[in-house]
Amino acid sequence: KFAEDRNGESVSRMAALARELTVYITVPYLEKAGDNPGDQQFFNSIALVGPESKPEQPALAHYRKNCPWPHPEKSWATPGDGVDESIYDTEYGRVGLAICFDIHTILAKYADKQLWALLYPIAWVGNTTEWFADELPGRLGFVNCPHYILGANWATDRPQGWEGAGGSTVYGPGGQILAHAREKEFHGCEEIVVVRIPTQRCMPGVGELDKEKYQQWSEEQFGTDYWHSPACGCE
Repeated sequence: KFAEDRNGESVSRMAALARELTVYITVPYLEKAGDNPGDQQFFNSIALVGPESKPEQPALAHYRKNCPWPHPEKSWATPGDGVDESIYDTEYGRVGLAICFDIHTILAKYADKQLWALLYPIAWVGNTTEWFADELPGRLGFVNCPHYILGANWATDRPQGWEGAGGSTVYGPGGQILAHAREKEFHGCEEIVVVRIPTQRCMPGVGELDKEKYQQWSEEQFGTDYWHSPACGCE
């Protein structure tokens, strides 16, 4: 009912808005592939739209979540394959796309892509301060993440029965926190993260991603091997 084709209504409408406002927007959506209901696959996907988006081809870049979170997504999500269509050169620098749980595996796939920024929509479950403000910057510093990460978490206009909303965060090269939403009343609606960062030509250089340390991070994270295990049936 809610799944859309790759260039469906959500992507097309947001592309029109991006052209009107002259901005870039990441559009998360539930993607379906295939015409036969019995053979259809579903993906947790993002499209990047912007001023250059065309009505007939609105997505400037397209990404299917490579590493769905096994707990809720194993019942419906098909893992995406790689990042070849997920990179786009904006006037500010080269961007890549990733979604939520991908953070534990995706940096290695972009390691040789010379990114300026990773555009990173999130639907977090858990304490946002502990993860976004404390643990994740330490991990990014440990592996020497060489590019910016613009993390946009889900929000709400009223308190929810579970933790996870709010806490959107921007990280600089090396994992430094450049901006972090800290809502006082409840997480989700009181702060919008606005931050100025240098273009790719002027960004600070910290060297390359430490792939050995990042492999250690990935292997220690529960659930990252699910899609390559017999339990998944994906291979």
